[in-house]
Amino acid sequence: MPTMMAPALSYDEYLTTDQSFISLVARLEPGSDLEALRSELAAVVPAIARALPTDDDEPTSEVSATAVPLSRVRVAPELRRAAWLLLAAVGVLHLMACANAVNLLLGRAVGLRRDAAIRASLGCGAGRLLRHYWREVACFAGTGALGGLLLAWAASGLVVPLNAWGPRNYYGSIATFSDPSFGLRALLFWLLVALVTVIVVSWPPAAATVWGDPSTALWADSRTVASGRLSLRRPTARGAIVALEAALALTLLAVGGLMIETFVTMRRTALGVEPERVLTFALRPAEVEETPETAARFIDGMLAAVTTAPGVISASVDGGAPLSGSATSTLRIVGRPEPPSGAGPSITRHYVGPDHFRTLGIPLVAGRAFDERDRAGQPGVAIVSESAARRFWPRGDAIGQRVWFGAGPFDRPDSSVEIVGIVGDVPYQPLDRDPIRASFYTPYRQFTYANRTYFVRTEGPPAAAVSAIREAIHAVDPNVPMIEVRPLDRVIDASWSRNRFDALFYGGFGLLSLVLACTGIYAVVSYAVSQRLREMAIRLAVGAEPLAVFRLVVIEGMSFPLLGLAVGALATVGATRLARAAVVGAGDADPTTLAGAALLLATAAFLASALPARRAMRVAPQEVLRAE
Repeated sequence: MPTMMAPALSYDEYLTTDQSFISLVARLEPGSDLEALRSELAAVVPAIARALPTDDDEPTSEVSATAVPLSRVRVAPELRRAAWLLLAAVGVLHLMACANAVNLLLGRAVGLRRDAAIRASLGCGAGRLLRHYWREVACFAGTGALGGLLLAWAASGLVVPLNAWGPRNYYGSIATFSDPSFGLRALLFWLLVALVTVIVVSWPPAAATVWGDPSTALWADSRTVASGRLSLRRPTARGAIVALEAALALTLLAVGGLMIETFVTMRRTALGVEPERVLTFALRPAEVEETPETAARFIDGMLAAVTTAPGVISASVDGGAPLSGSATSTLRIVGRPEPPSGAGPSITRHYVGPDHFRTLGIPLVAGRAFDERDRAGQPGVAIVSESAARRFWPRGDAIGQRVWFGAGPFDRPDSSVEIVGIVGDVPYQPLDRDPIRASFYTPYRQFTYANRTYFVRTEGPPAAAVSAIREAIHAVDPNVPMIEVRPLDRVIDASWSRNRFDALFYGGFGLLSLVLACTGIYAVVSYAVSQRLREMAIRLAVGAEPLAVFRLVVIEGMSFPLLGLAVGALATVGATRLARAAVVGAGDADPTTLAGAALLLATAAFLASALPARRAMRVAPQEVLRAE
């Protein structure tokens, strides 16, 4: 932007102010690189610092400059970490599905060894046998991979909900870059995963089918039961897979429980407002037409028009809606030592109307609300939140104190404002960002910007009043459109859409992993019981109690899942720490949640073992021995 054009686009000092909220986007010249640009910026910084206007509030502020690729800036670091964590969770679930398939196919391979031995005795080579059984299994795995591709294509538009992954920047952003698309890169990634899956799932069962001495397989009969036995004294590959599934399932269950607990805690947090029947929208007049000097008059006209619209009870303005962002500043208190530059306590700043607290349903705790006397030319006043009153005046003497701020209006001791009231707390930043609850409100008639968010309390549904409000606004200024028109409850709901996404997906992954683990345990124990029917029949024939047979099968069936739970408990500690680091707002892992996940998985493992055990205790010895 040429300097001479600044007054036509914004206020005169837009390009010379030392405020640091302006983002610059540049394109490198052909042949230049990022490091060269960074070196040039480092060399020019001293000149920039010398040319800056003097800031009385922060005379020692330092200036720095760097260049970062747009591809890295456009995705917030926490969102990048969260995406990798999501991919890891999907990978764990996929690994469990592969383990289940391998486990089932290994059981089938044992039954096919006699068939493979007969083929080998007739002259079929081991390599040919291996390819034969591999093609048979690979056909099933490939069909599953193709089905997964079709499901992914159908669901790609539903994976990322609105506002779940987009950046949240108070001053806006270039674009979200988060719309999911199913293109060539997704197809190539699917092809890679499909090939690895087919190899992992098909080769071990194929090798197990032709493994061993063919003569041994030919002479073996149903009395060879040791191959299906589950015992910690003789661990098998299939038992180890069951243990791995239990460990992975516990990890996913714990992470899913952590995300659900975080989301539930967030939804139960008191917001301090009554969002029902409140409409929000924004008006963005050109800054060259509505400067801070004329902004109050502009808002007066708009609010007067809006409040006369049918169905409107009251209206007000602010810089942003609850949970969607707010301007911040630093606080100075008259009569107390001034903190060092940049070290003042951070607060949120709001320029609001007289009916603001009534419109949003924010309770007045002490003192008075703003009224018609609080306008330009009158003594400056402020209202603070309960958290601010408790934090800065713990003795309860906040009303009557005078304060000033580190930037914007009221930024000097001689322009301080008097606190005249205390209202309830309202979080203005999203709850997963540890919002500042120390809020300071001043009347917009004493200072404001024309670029504001409007709040309108209506008698009925907010959507029904939109047309009347739009007509009232256009009657005042037809060149200013209503934008970002939404009910306040939807604005609040959108603020935790990311956490809802995490709760639904990780919770769903946890339940799917539980189903896969139970399926694997049931398949292995059921196969072991079928291989040991003669043993069970003999035990019952010589006088063993059916309950003792049931207990034997359950104990041996539970041995590997319990081992997996022990290993998974250790992995869960690291996984929950990773989740807290990757997902902003995730709370600490509650031991109750972890214990509940372990108990749920242990109960599911018991039921998966109990069903085959129940069949074993009901074996009819005469029929089994007669069949043998």
